[in-house]
Amino acid sequence: MPGAVQVALTEVELDEVRSVVERMLEEVRVKGLRDPYDEWGPPSDERHKRGLAAELAVSRWSGLPWTGALVGQFRGADVGRSISVRFRPDPRWPDLGVRPSDNSRHAAVLVHPGAEPNTFRLVGWEMVASCQVPQYLRVCRGGRLVYYVPPAKLRSMDSLAQLIAEYKRRVA
Repeated sequence: MPGAVQVALTEVELDEVRSVVERMLEEVRVKGLRDPYDEWGPPSDERHKRGLAAELAVSRWSGLPWTGALVGQFRGADVGRSISVRFRPDPRWPDLGVRPSDNSRHAAVLVHPGAEPNTFRLVGWEMVASCQVPQYLRVCRGGRLVYYVPPAKLRSMDSLAQLIAEYKRRVA
């Protein structure tokens, strides 16, 4: 997709991700919570690592803080105050997935694996409210509702970069 961006993470950044995943899974264990990734294939720690690394890649690209590193915060933004990141590792399912419970005022960024190890492809973005429309709604495993937006329908990362730059100017 035109406007997509590649971001490579360093080993130091990947170590930070591993540390966050360890703390997060320990909190899940201590509180007796259920990890929803357990039912979806590879070990959940690997899925979490890849998803959190995608969040960190968006944070690095945007220059906004990685709030996903705050263990225990599962409902807020992943980056800055209003960016949710969705990592889709399987090319058979490339769409941006948005849940009905997601914050409609957030921007959702779709991330795919990059061509090289430890790289991430920031595909595009859209406002969550614009994704939560009937044409994208699907019923998934277990009856869960998810809005799936095809990558071709997303805005370019360049347009999000412009909005972020305007935001930074206003708050500076």
